[in-house]
Amino acid sequence: MHLACNTHVEVMFFCPSLPSPQAFFLVADDAMDDSVTRRGQPCWFRLPHVKLISINDSFILESCVYKILKRYFGAEPYYPQLVDLFIETTRQTEFGQLLDLTSQVRCRALPCVGGRLFCSGRGVGHKCSFA
Repeated sequence: MHLACNTHVEVMFFCPSLPSPQAFFLVADDAMDDSVTRRGQPCWFRLPHVKLISINDSFILESCVYKILKRYFGAEPYYPQLVDLFIETTRQTEFGQLLDLTSQVRCRALPCVGGRLFCSGRGVGHKCSFA
């Protein structure tokens, strides 16, 4: 895709003002990882009046990204490619989150070896971003 110079400037100045796609990942990630704090503050889902509503909040944050893209870029010829870029980044990040959740160290007692604890899993090096 080739963008005109003025389009590059528009995208460069506009995109940082979008609600960060990272924001909706972080809200969901904190709940999935049962985190306590984020940047020194209690995680959103930890607030007594929020709890699991935070999952829906992450969906709302994500939908805001696409609504803003449509509002400001919907008439542009590159709009489908722009949306596809955000969708692909989201998809890759969701797969990364799945790897994170399914590869965490888990310890359990195995009866076949006298009840000893065995741990499995590996850490994930890059979380919450594909880009």
